[in-house]
Amino acid sequence: MGQDDSTERDEQGAMHRTRCAISEVIARLKVMGVHQMAPDRTGKVRPVDLDPRQRRELLVYVAELEDLVGVLESFQQDLARNIELANRGLNAVSVYHRNGATLNKNARKH
Repeated sequence: MGQDDSTERDEQGAMHRTRCAISEVIARLKVMGVHQMAPDRTGKVRPVDLDPRQRRELLVYVAELEDLVGVLESFQQDLARNIELANRGLNAVSVYHRNGATLNKNARKH
């Protein structure tokens, strides 16, 4: 197992923790906006007073946050795809150079 495997595992773990944290924040904001409930300092869920304007703004904010999470996930997939393509390109260049050096080395012997 190499450093690349370890790095990839660490990155996947970080992404998973980020998704879990964002999902929990969105869920709590939805509860607060839709049901007007929020946890207090002791962790018990209590009613909160939101006027209609505040409630509307909160629900709009949650919808925008969910859209942004989708954009970030799409960006993550695009970035991973681009990194994979770049790695393939680098590997191809490396093989090309190695083969060229081998051909030059063997051509000089004959």
